[in-house]
Order: sequence, then C-alpha cells, then structure tokens
Amino acid sequence: MVKQQAARSFTNHIAYVFITLIIFVIIALTSLSYLMTSTNITKRFINQYIPNRTELVLNKIESYIQPLINMSANMATSHYTINWIMNDHENEEGRIHYESDQKAIIKQNKLTSTFLVSLITDTYYFKGKNEGKIDLQGKDSWMKYIINSDRDYQVNIDYRRGDDEDIYMFINYKVKDDDGRLIGITGTIIKIDKILNLFSDRKLGNSGYYFALNNDGLIQMHPNREYILKKKVNELDSKFPWLNRSYGHQFDIKRYTSAIDNQDYIIAAQYLPELDWIIVGKISVKESFSQLTNILFFSIVISVVILLLALLITYWISHRFKHRIGEMTNNMTKFMSYISKDIDAHHIELRRSDIHDELGNMSNEICDSAEYVQKLMQVQDVLRQEIEKTSVEIIDKNKMLQSLSNQTIYALAGAIDAKDSYTRGHSLRVAQYSKELARRMGKSQAEQNELFNVALLHDVGKIAIPDTIINKTSKLTDEEFALIKSHTSKGYEILKDISVMPTLYIGARWHHERYDGRGYPDGKAGRDIPEIARVICVADCYDAMTSDRSYRKALPQAVVRAEIEKNMGTQFDPDIAKIMLEMIDDDPEYKMRGETTEHSSRFSDAENNSGVITVKNGSDTEGKSTNKDTGNNG
Repeated sequence: MVKQQAARSFTNHIAYVFITLIIFVIIALTSLSYLMTSTNITKRFINQYIPNRTELVLNKIESYIQPLINMSANMATSHYTINWIMNDHENEEGRIHYESDQKAIIKQNKLTSTFLVSLITDTYYFKGKNEGKIDLQGKDSWMKYIINSDRDYQVNIDYRRGDDEDIYMFINYKVKDDDGRLIGITGTIIKIDKILNLFSDRKLGNSGYYFALNNDGLIQMHPNREYILKKKVNELDSKFPWLNRSYGHQFDIKRYTSAIDNQDYIIAAQYLPELDWIIVGKISVKESFSQLTNILFFSIVISVVILLLALLITYWISHRFKHRIGEMTNNMTKFMSYISKDIDAHHIELRRSDIHDELGNMSNEICDSAEYVQKLMQVQDVLRQEIEKTSVEIIDKNKMLQSLSNQTIYALAGAIDAKDSYTRGHSLRVAQYSKELARRMGKSQAEQNELFNVALLHDVGKIAIPDTIINKTSKLTDEEFALIKSHTSKGYEILKDISVMPTLYIGARWHHERYDGRGYPDGKAGRDIPEIARVICVADCYDAMTSDRSYRKALPQAVVRAEIEKNMGTQFDPDIAKIMLEMIDDDPEYKMRGETTEHSSRFSDAENNSGVITVKNGSDTEGKSTNKDTGNNG
C-alpha cells in the first residue's frame, strides 16, 4: 500500500512539472505574438497616421493664406501705393480715389478690410479712410514687430484697432521706396472664421483635435475660441511639452501625461513658416491605441481560458496520468522537441498505449495534450494569418490608389498635348528631362518621381485656352498672348486643392518665372521661385528649342547649348542650367531628343490602346508671339 502511494505521488509530480512547462510555453508564445503585433501597429500609427493627418491640415492652411500674402505683396510693391504714400495722400481728390479702389478690392476678394500705414506722415488708413495718427507705444504697437522684422511680410492674429471683441488675421507687408527705404505698411484684414474652421472641422479620431501656437506658446488657433490670444498652452496644461520652430519642417512627435486629467497624449507638431506658427495635432493614447487594447483584451481572455483548461487538465491527469515509463519518456521527449521547434508536427510520431494501466494511460494523456496544443497553435496561426492578410489588403489598396493617381495624371497630360497640333509628347519629354535633372542633383527616387508628376502637368492650364489660339500659326496679338499667359494661373486653380499630391500645382503656376524676376505670373526671382519650378523651366525650354515648331525647325545642339549658357542667371537658375549643360555635353550625337521622342511615341500608343486619351502633340504656342526668352514655352 505504501509503495502504491509513493508511485502515485511520483507520477503526480511528473504531471505537475509537465503541465507547468506547457503553460509557460503557451504564455511565452502568446506574449511574443502580442509584442510583435503591438510594436508594428504603434510605429505605424505614431510615425505615419498622426503626421499625415496633421500635414493635411497644414497644407490646407498654406493654400488658404498664400493668396492673401500675394495680394498684400502686390499692394505693397505697386507704384500706385508707393506714389500715393509719397505724394497723393495729401491730395483730397487722390484720397477719395484711393478709398474707392480699396473698397473695390475688399468687395472683389471678400475681405474684411485693407489698411495702409504711412510712415511718412505717421497716419493710419482703414478701408482707404484716414483713421488718425499712429500710436506705436499704444494701440498700434503691433506695427513694431513688422518694422523691426527682417522679413518683408508678417501674418498675425490680433484685435482690430478700436475693436476688442472680434479677432482678425492681419497680413502685413512692408512698403519701400525705390531706394529700399521703409515708407509704410499695407496689407489685408480678414476674420478668422474660415481658417478657424480648418482646425475645428478636422479631428484625429473621435476626440483628437488641432490647434496652433506661436513661438512663445501663445494659442493662435483652437477649437475653443475663448483660448485664442488669451491663453498660453502651458497655462492650460502645465505638463504640455515645450515646442519651438527649431526643428523646421520636420515633425516633432512627443508623448506626455496631462496635468489636467492625468491621461497620456500623443502630439505631432510642425512649423508653418508663412504664419510663424507651430501646428499641433493632439490625440489621447487611450483612443489612438484602441486597436492594441482590443488585441490585449483578446490575448488576456485566451490566456485565462488556457490557464483554466490547463488547471482542469492537471487535476484530471493527477488522477489518471499513469502509463508505461518507456512510452511516456518517448512521447514526452518528442513532444518537447516539437514545442521547441526541433521537429515539426509531421514527425512527432507520438505512440498511444494499448495497455490501460497507469503508465499506458499517462502516455495516452500526453498524446491528447499534444493534440490540444497543436490545435491552439493552429488557432494562433490563423489569427496571425488574418492580421497579415489585412495588412496586405491595406497595402494593395494604397497601390491601387497610387496607380489610379498615375493614370489620371497621364490622362491629363494626354489631354494637354492633344490640344496642340505641332508638338508631340511635349509634357512627357519635359517630365523626363526634369526627372533626369533631379537625379543628377542627387534627389531621392521619391523626389524624382514627384518632380516627374509635377512636370507632366505643368501645362494643364492650357486645357482652358481655346484651340484656335493654341494652334494659331501666325503671330499672336497682345490680347491672345495675355490669354496664353493665363494658363499658369488656370493650371494653379485646377491643381491647388489636390491634397494627395500637395506639390502638384507648383510647376503649373511658376514654370514661367525667371531667375531675374521678369517672368510671370508673380514676378518671383531667384530662390523665391520653388526649386521644382526652376527645374521644369530649364527642361521646358530645352524641349522647346529641340522640337520642330510651326515657325521653325528644331535648333542644332550647339545653338541650344549656347542659348542655355547665355541665359544662366537671368532666365535660368545657374546651378540647374549647369546640370543641363552637362546632360547636353554627355550627348554629343544629339540622341537624347530622339530617345525621348521614341519614348513619348510608345507612351502615346500604349495610352491609345488602353482606352486613355492619346498624347498627340505638345504646344509651343507662346513661342509664336515673342522671341524674348529662350523658348520658354508650353
């Protein structure tokens, strides 16, 4: 009797040890799977979703404020404004005419007001009316910021003169005389309602939101209007991390615990130089990681169920786990090898006992446990495959959207070139030259592809120009040439609101700007012209000179090179023009033009066969009216 009890105690100890090992292995595998899944989701959410959503808000603000900055700049740099400050403001007839002009500008552009500060007479004009002398030490102290600033313009949120209720946005621009002396400040005034809606209408998840700060932490925009210009962010939340503009255009992503509710939050901040603001997206960690919470809950439930089952199995096996020692040792050894991945499930070869004594039953119970663990691991594999399948589907959808965007861009390019009966594949060739320039400039593959797409649609505004003018073979009239030139602004209007490619409009608007500032539509000069537009300008002119036109044949390689070299620093960015000269020098047999022509022809045929608009001919219509520039056309 004593020996029988000792044997049972020994087998019970073996059962406890064995089941404990099984529990540890299952918990370790579950924890490892959860750790890998949660880490991937966390990185993807923090590094992609929050910055991407915040950047969409930032791009919307830039698109809204840039035309207002341009309007203030046009007012400040016009000879009409300068002469009025220097002379006509003392003339009552001139003042009445100026007031009428300002009211027209306000009505046409849906502004709250315009304003002008004459530093010659220290007088403030609102909607063209004289509002009295300026007070730099009192109500007009805001003027000191723009006067002392090293920038030509400044955008700020403030109360209007004599109005302590409503908040306005002031777009201030310096007025200088011909000698560069500061003689006044002019600009536009608008209510903040529309730009405030850009923050209020966009949320991160259900509770996340956006707001804006200046470099001192003062709230400039916030869904709660009561905070604007009245609270610093650290006054609302003492633990809010310090942000400044030192990180430039890079996102600053931080996590902190709020002093208000002791909740953890994630913020993504980026500096907006046009307004000198820091745009912040804020979302609670609890909400942002709801996916992880669901996974954790599911993992805990599985672990508890497994633990309870293991305890029940332990209790059951402690009474019935008696089998033959040899079979038990064989089965246990192979089963542990399977758990440690030394052998796979097909080679485990556990043997059931036909002898139903204590040792035989124990061996059979090990077989049952092995089958149960195999099923659990199969369930785990199914869960992991479902997660991977979902990730692949998301990636495939993103690729489909990218493919659709590319097809749309190619279709637009085909529609553009189809309007002109003289130049075949102009848009595509300009895109190819631009991409090669970008490659030689050391740009990444993503930047090269971005420049390719922007260049492909640089002439999209010509869709709005009548075919009769684009295909006219004789010299254009001044009115027709002005209409041709308007394709830059028309292209900008077409592309400006495409948020998935926020740089798409740059080439359309500014590819006719000149490095010396004598281009159009905005008269930008030097590095004020976006780099993308400066690259497209060189590529565009090269294609114009190397293409047959209705009024001339393609120019020889040597002539093209000489023209580009002659216009470095006037029409072209000298650094980019040098790279184009290198491309020409690397092409002594003038093959580059032929290769791109053949490529554009293949592109045209492929588009035609697939049912997309065929790229037929490019256009050099603008080149018909004047020879002032080096073929800067299309």
